[in-house]
Amino acid sequence: MAAPFSVYNSNALDTHISSTSRESLKMELLAEVCLLPGEDRIIDKDIIYICPFRGAVKGKVLITNYRLYFKSSDTDVAVMLDVPLGAISRVEKMGGASSRGENSYGLDITCKQTAQP
Repeated sequence: MAAPFSVYNSNALDTHISSTSRESLKMELLAEVCLLPGEDRIIDKDIIYICPFRGAVKGKVLITNYRLYFKSSDTDVAVMLDVPLGAISRVEKMGGASSRGENSYGLDITCKQTAQP
C-alpha cells in the first residue's frame, strides 16, 4: 500500500505574518538543508502539510531536482520529510480557486511502496 500525504497552500491562513518575519523564518528553516553535488533548488514555499498523525502543520517545502523536503515551522510540532523524487509515484491536484479568488488547492502526493515482504 502506498503512503499518501497532502500538501495545501497556506497563503490564506498566514496573512498576519509580516514579510520580514516570513523571510527570516524561511532562512532559518531551510538553512540546515545540505544539497548533494549537482542538486539545485527549484522552489521553496510556505505551505500546510496535512499530516496523517498530527493534522495540519505549517512549514516550508523545498523542492530540488532530486527531492521534496518539508520542515514544520510550528515550535510545538516537529515534522520533517525528506522524500527523493524517485520515490513518488503519483501527484494529483486537489481543490481549486475559491469564491474569494484565492488559490486554495492542494497536492495529494503518493509514494511508492518500498518495504519488501
